[in-house]
Amino acid sequence: MESSLAFICLWICFFVYASTSNGCSEIPVVENAEVAISSKKKHYSDGDTLDYNCGHGYTSLIKIIYKCSNNEWIKLRGEKCSRKRCETPEDIPNGRYTIDSGRNFVFGTTIKYICNDGYQIMSRFDTRTCRDGGWDNQLPACEEVSCERKTAEGNIRVEGLPDHPEDLIQYGHRLKFSCVGHGLILRGPKEITCQSNGEWSSAFPKCVEVTCEGEQLINVDILTGHPGIVSPYKPGHVLVFRCTDVNRKMQGQRIIECLSNGEWDHPYPKCEATEITCEGEQLINVDILTGHPGIVSPYKPGHVLVFRCTDVNLKMQGQRIIECLSNGEWDHPYPKCEESSCEVPRDQHVSRTYNHFRGDMKLGTKQYYYCESGYEKMAEEATCTEDGWTPKPLCAKSSCEVPRDQHVYSPDSYFRGDMKLGTKQYYYCESGYEKMADEATCTREGWTPKPLCAKSSCEVPRDQHVSSPGHYFREDTKLGTKLYYYCESGYEKMAEEATCTEDGWTPKPLCAKSGCKVPRDQHVSRTYNYFREDMKLGSKQYYTCESGYEKMAEEATCTREGWTPKPLCAMMTVSAKCGPPPQVNNSDTVEMTKKEYNTREKVEYRCFNKYTLDQQHPFTKYLTCQQGQWRGNIKCLKPCTLTRELMAERGIGLAYVNQRKMFAKHNDHITFVCLRGKVSVGITDFRTKCNDGEMTLPECVQQ
Repeated sequence: MESSLAFICLWICFFVYASTSNGCSEIPVVENAEVAISSKKKHYSDGDTLDYNCGHGYTSLIKIIYKCSNNEWIKLRGEKCSRKRCETPEDIPNGRYTIDSGRNFVFGTTIKYICNDGYQIMSRFDTRTCRDGGWDNQLPACEEVSCERKTAEGNIRVEGLPDHPEDLIQYGHRLKFSCVGHGLILRGPKEITCQSNGEWSSAFPKCVEVTCEGEQLINVDILTGHPGIVSPYKPGHVLVFRCTDVNRKMQGQRIIECLSNGEWDHPYPKCEATEITCEGEQLINVDILTGHPGIVSPYKPGHVLVFRCTDVNLKMQGQRIIECLSNGEWDHPYPKCEESSCEVPRDQHVSRTYNHFRGDMKLGTKQYYYCESGYEKMAEEATCTEDGWTPKPLCAKSSCEVPRDQHVYSPDSYFRGDMKLGTKQYYYCESGYEKMADEATCTREGWTPKPLCAKSSCEVPRDQHVSSPGHYFREDTKLGTKLYYYCESGYEKMAEEATCTEDGWTPKPLCAKSGCKVPRDQHVSRTYNYFREDMKLGSKQYYTCESGYEKMAEEATCTREGWTPKPLCAMMTVSAKCGPPPQVNNSDTVEMTKKEYNTREKVEYRCFNKYTLDQQHPFTKYLTCQQGQWRGNIKCLKPCTLTRELMAERGIGLAYVNQRKMFAKHNDHITFVCLRGKVSVGITDFRTKCNDGEMTLPECVQQ
């Protein structure tokens, strides 16, 4: 039995060996290729062939074939399988492509399309990949970038918007902003630019009332203010601070003012926990005579020092008594004493002053001197006194000049330039002038009387705003004449009649501008900030009142009776306070609220995002506390919202591909179009406006 099994085993082994040795066994491996199904067999004998097909995305110029010969595979023909190549990619208008991965545009290579500045990809895909059948995806398109046309809020002027509402706002387009109206300031950028991503470089600015922001109080409180201590702080508003603890020292300015640009002239001061003292200063030829409470440091607020010169011949420069203030500063610097001296008399017609005088000559010094030609000495010597050099003047004219500018007739015929003091001279006057004396006398003040000749008549007052002066006045009107007259428009008479005098027509002027003077006695705060002396009738002017007084009108008006109303400011009466401001739908207060408000205090509100504040009468952005009640009307207008389902239901879509917003603020417009294959019914205006959350949508139906 065992011998039979062994025989069978030997027979099987011989058969297998004979089969293998007469054919090809292991199939050759070709990279990126596989054997064609038609060539696959269980056993391969001499003469059998293998056809290879390149894998997905690969190709060979010559078909790859192997043949079994003498029990081994021999390559008959063919090359390797290489990646398939796609055509050179197409360029797109206003854009370009870059290779994202791969190379030589072969199978698997991915390219990415990029738009030029000012353009953006509007297709779903911005890449294409080389596939077995060529490039996938559609060729993308670059469309011009545009920014959303927004509506500026409030009193703001926008420059640069396209003329037509449907025109696109392109990349690089700039808008400039400015405020319309008095007392407003721009909060935000003055200029914004449409960026390459279709967004504005900044949010739209707003025009707000010019006010200065309150700052953090650090160990200080507001002692007083004009017109008050509570906000809003408008230009001209003044605040006065004090430390909350007398043992603290103030750092900064005690008094600050709100400027017209909405900034304080100095930051809020703060007080530090240090003992307040005034520093002692250098004593220059002085000593401290006495002090209260003493003469030694430390010098605390209220400390007074009294000084004296160390030599009675010295003169004190500065304040003899000074006081230490609560801010740690002296009310005046330390005085100093200097030797009294006389300056060089450069303006007294002294000849060669530098030969006789020095700037440090002491009191009591006597000095010989000479006078310039045409002048004579008033004393043998000049003396240095507390009042300077005496006598005064040191040199006086020794003669009188020819009076060429006094309307004397032919003055050179009667006068010479060397005529001595006391000389008397007969003279005549020019035509139209008369003598003021029979003779002219030479004095130290020149020829007298002054003037030698005066007008004998008055000219027509052509430069005094008299209406038609030629009708009322003549060139030869005699002195003492009185004439009735009228003034030009905008001017009023200063007297019922004009009188001809030696000085011309009086009063001077005959006609004055009609207008209002600065109201200095009406408790107006800082009148010079608001009023001028030349403000005309009908002028209107904003103003504020002093602390403890309240305005009787929003503006003062210039009338013939002066500024009205009368008075501009009246004393305040005790008024009830208001509690916290109420909640207003779809809005919130701009600043943190307080528990209590005084009469006339305002609270500003702002609407939630995408809501619009209605500022048309009777609505405003403020509520005002008045005698314990909040007064005012605030309304936030709702935006309109859209859904794709609602638009699909009505057969419409957005007119512009780049118009992605699905909402519109109050007063904004959205333009629609009918979907493909549909026509409009009813409404023909496809540009609709949002009105407080409501918008009438067009409708399109199937043709």
